[in-house]
This record gives sequence, structure tokens and C-alpha cells, in this order.
Amino acid sequence: MYMMERPIAYLTRKEVISSCHRLHNENLTEEENKNIYGKCNNYWGHGHNYTVEVTVCGPVDPVTEENKNKMLNWSKHMLI
Repeated sequence: MYMMERPIAYLTRKEVISSCHRLHNENLTEEENKNIYGKCNNYWGHGHNYTVEVTVCGPVDPVTEENKNKMLNWSKHMLI
């Protein structure tokens, strides 16, 4: 009996995430903090942007497309 290979679906989700922090030691003076931590000691914070890209894959049921739907649902929640 000949069996067809099930197609493989790939799903990639890309998100851009921004974060902010401030490095500051209360035991140091303002000048010492600025010298040690530089721009990371900014009173209003210092930020970074990150790009996260995740790819999942798996076989797809040709009739129900079940795995595709599972991957779509999973990808919506994996980066939150």
C-alpha cells in the first residue's frame, strides 16, 4: 500500500519587544553612579529593543488541518 507523506507546516512569529532599566546604587553619589553605570544611570531609564523570532513546525492532517490550527493557537500565546 502506498502512503502519501503528510505535508509539514512551518509557522514563524516575529515580535519586537522594548524594555527599560536604570542601574543605580543608593550607596553611591550621583557622580559615582554616572561614572560607573554611564548611560544606564539615566534618571528616566535606558532602553533596548529586541526582536524575537520563533518558528514551529509539524505535520498537517490533510483533512482537518488540525496541527496547523494548533500551531496558530500556540504561537499566539508563546510570546505573551
